[in-house]
Amino acid sequence: MKLIKIYASLIVFFLSLSTYSQYGVIEMKNGDRLEVADGNFLVENEQLRYYKEKVESKGFSLFGIRSKKQKQEYLDKTNAVNIDDIKVIHTQGELFVGNKKIANYSGIRYIKIKRKYQEFYVIENDKCSLLIKNEGSLSNAIFSYYVQEDNKEPYIIHKSGTGLGPKYKRRSKKYFKDCEPAMRYIKKDLKLLTLPKLVQIYNKNCAE
Repeated sequence: MKLIKIYASLIVFFLSLSTYSQYGVIEMKNGDRLEVADGNFLVENEQLRYYKEKVESKGFSLFGIRSKKQKQEYLDKTNAVNIDDIKVIHTQGELFVGNKKIANYSGIRYIKIKRKYQEFYVIENDKCSLLIKNEGSLSNAIFSYYVQEDNKEPYIIHKSGTGLGPKYKRRSKKYFKDCEPAMRYIKKDLKLLTLPKLVQIYNKNCAE
């Protein structure tokens, strides 16, 4: 029992994906739609490499190529696109901390912050979007909530897992201060798990 508890405590952040014939679709800004066969993505400078075909053997991955044959197989089954040309990666799943679900996501975005592309899960996708970024590891769950309007730099609403960092009510009041319906909701009903509702209220009443 003790070993089970220790093991369970290590698996504190994981993704649960719905079953698809494909992992998702990369929607490009020019309207092209590229099918993705696997959830492993690799940022290569200004490009994103993804699997365009399912792989039978998991003996190699984006992070573990050991031979020329494996490298060629990898290149044959993957493709790379410019990240700046991507609109959004459409895919669905759930985000968990331990056995507690914190959000459903409907896509993935790669956003450049401090000259480095970072992965964000899309919770609400509208004029103002709600995003979650996993900033920890399997043994240390640190996830952050951000809001983003258009292509502006994401604004952090809450950072979890360290006991430090901005807290969601204070940061929400600062960001949504010019939206009266949003401010009423923050003061009366806002909880961490209802941040999607707050963003919906803002989009419906105040987003330009």
